[in-house]
Amino acid sequence: MSPGAAGTPVLARLAAALREEGGLPPEVVHDPLPDADDRIGRAVADGPRAADVGPALSLAAEATREAELLHHAPEHARVVRTDDRDLALLAGDRLYALGLERLAVGGWTDEVAILADVVALVARLHGPPAMAIGPASDGEEAGGTGAPDEAAARTTVLWSAAAAALGGGAGSRAAVLLRDVRDGGLPDSNALTAVSAASPDGPPEH
Repeated sequence: MSPGAAGTPVLARLAAALREEGGLPPEVVHDPLPDADDRIGRAVADGPRAADVGPALSLAAEATREAELLHHAPEHARVVRTDDRDLALLAGDRLYALGLERLAVGGWTDEVAILADVVALVARLHGPPAMAIGPASDGEEAGGTGAPDEAAARTTVLWSAAAAALGGGAGSRAAVLLRDVRDGGLPDSNALTAVSAASPDGPPEH
């Protein structure tokens, strides 16, 4: 797991933040398991922007990923565990807000914009019907991204690119690609894979 402030792993910091700030039943907030997937936070923390922004950057990234999981695949969430789908949705909203708030409070507007682009793309990729990231090659028609049970893996390539964008900053190739799709397009999966090369750990696994 990736260290953050004072060597504390990012998912453990996320659980601590939820306990400290409240808003969720305490019994649903858990310390992450030792093998919990924190590849996104680790990749962000290894990027050059982490030196300026600090541990809030990796925390915001993992809070947003946890929010996505709670909304679309709560059985894969790492620090919030509940069988109540309504509570999972509320917890996801709380985590989306937490991630953006941590960056906004520090005045990191470029990073807020990157994370907002990611949140928008995540929502579209999970929208009904599920949308594809894009054709894998020229001439190949884009298909759906799978059944709801596959939701945890649906945005894997997007998150790898997101980690590269947050770690590299607004001028990085990944951030530019995410920014360029604000007009309603979806980035091609090959393009996302290419820019995610800036992420040291590569795409997160599930």
